[in-house]
Amino acid sequence: MLKKLLVASFVVAAFSQSPVQAAGTLVGQVGVQMVIGAGCTIINGSVAGGINQWGTLDFGTYADLTNVVDAQAVGTSGNIQIQCSTGLTPVLQVNAGLHASGGQRYMQNSTTTSSTIAYNLYSDAARSALIQANTPVDISSVSTGTAVNIPLYGRVVPTGQATPTPAAGTYIDTLLVTLAW
Repeated sequence: MLKKLLVASFVVAAFSQSPVQAAGTLVGQVGVQMVIGAGCTIINGSVAGGINQWGTLDFGTYADLTNVVDAQAVGTSGNIQIQCSTGLTPVLQVNAGLHASGGQRYMQNSTTTSSTIAYNLYSDAARSALIQANTPVDISSVSTGTAVNIPLYGRVVPTGQATPTPAAGTYIDTLLVTLAW
């Protein structure tokens, strides 16, 4: 009898361990969000080697410096522009460049580094508002939320040069432009 009881207990235990079949549905929520913060972006710039390249101020090719030479900074596909969130009042500053001396910006001959060409930056096309190094440039029209041109105009004048016929070559400088908000 004990044997029958053990077998019966074993059979009951075996069938009670069968997998449980259940049907059901779970419903939950997943929140979705995105935060748009106030900020600015540069239009027509590019990135090279992890560094923002906003554009070029190219004075062109000349045989001498006997005349005034003007240039305007341009981006990869047109004018360099700033677009900021509406109501934001950013500050734009330009440093003195790599080759500045005594408050004057200079381009340096990339081959004969002793030869330089002095140039100035302006925030208006008439070239009457000189941009001093690390001094805020007026970009108040940016606060409307629409894209506006970055006002960077250059001028080389004959009177500011060591010689009207500098050594032949490519003259370069690099300006660090900072946009803060």
